[in-house]
Amino acid sequence: MPVESGSLDTIAGLPVHPLVVHAALVLLPAGAIALLVLLVVPRWRERYGSLTLLVLAAGAGASLAARWSGEALTEAVGLPQDHARWGTMVPVVAVALLLVALAWWVVSRNTDRSARSERSKLSERSERSELSERPTGSRRLPAAVLGALTAVLAVGATGLTVLAGHSGAEAVWAHRTRGAAPPPVTPPPTAPPPTPTEPTTSTVPTISATPTG
Repeated sequence: MPVESGSLDTIAGLPVHPLVVHAALVLLPAGAIALLVLLVVPRWRERYGSLTLLVLAAGAGASLAARWSGEALTEAVGLPQDHARWGTMVPVVAVALLLVALAWWVVSRNTDRSARSERSKLSERSERSELSERPTGSRRLPAAVLGALTAVLAVGATGLTVLAGHSGAEAVWAHRTRGAAPPPVTPPPTAPPPTPTEPTTSTVPTISATPTG
């Protein structure tokens, strides 16, 4: 399937933006919701953590492609203002969520493994009294802070994705299904009109015939 113009404008004659935006609408909320589930169900983190991060990375990449292709589409046909505003914010939050979620997953996994290792050693030595002396609270603090930030960004990314998708769908279908006026559209940039040139007038001498007597 050829990509025309060597850019993100069209694929096989179709605009790229509506093609990649649906991937972002599905993958990004799915990854964000899966992260929220992993935050409250720790036993699933080891099994589904990597898959969740892959889905989230694909969603963030799709949101970036949707933004770039949307900018290319704006230059050609214009873009609804609300959709452009929400669509610009989605990739920023998506990339931030991906980075914070990756940090949280690494820190929390290392913390959980360290805690399991210490519990195993204490169990072998029958030193149950030392369990209360271990600094579990301070050790888990970074994971807790990153987890809270991950939850906030996951909710924000999901909400922004829904708003961007809804505004885009309204721009395409609302005025067709309800007979309403289309939303305001930012017109594409146009070249300045050519400067009119003054018409050149040529003076042709007139010869008057004077009767001779």
